[in-house]
Amino acid sequence: PVLDSISLRTLDHEPIVRTPKASLLTRYPTGRGTLTVVNVHAMNFVPLAKFARQIAQVHELVAAENGPLLIGGDFNTWNPSRVRLVMSTMEKAGLERVPVTTPRRWRHLGQQLDHVFTRGMKLIEARPLVHVVSSDHIPLRMEFAWE
Repeated sequence: PVLDSISLRTLDHEPIVRTPKASLLTRYPTGRGTLTVVNVHAMNFVPLAKFARQIAQVHELVAAENGPLLIGGDFNTWNPSRVRLVMSTMEKAGLERVPVTTPRRWRHLGQQLDHVFTRGMKLIEARPLVHVVSSDHIPLRMEFAWE
């Protein structure tokens, strides 16, 4: 069961379709406390400043979270500036990137788009599910344990 959830819409909209993107924070009860999970769908076809505004919103959303935390999703990190921004923001939040690499054919402009970051969790296994082809993103299978 879910304890609660918070939906966060971007302040800016994607061009052409003029829709916002969203992130969802969900808290789950466990036998060892609360686990917070944040799903991110980052803005894509916008200038870096608008992308940065969304990543700052996500950072603000998790800043008060004290327990174990997982953040993952489509960060649309298709250029080095976006990669640096996401990595530095997650590091400031005390999060570490899960070291899973997607095959080259699943990258855009040579960059990985999907990422998972954790705090307070121990990685057991992380791997891409290359046999699944139902999306333009490759599913990432991960297993964690409490630290």
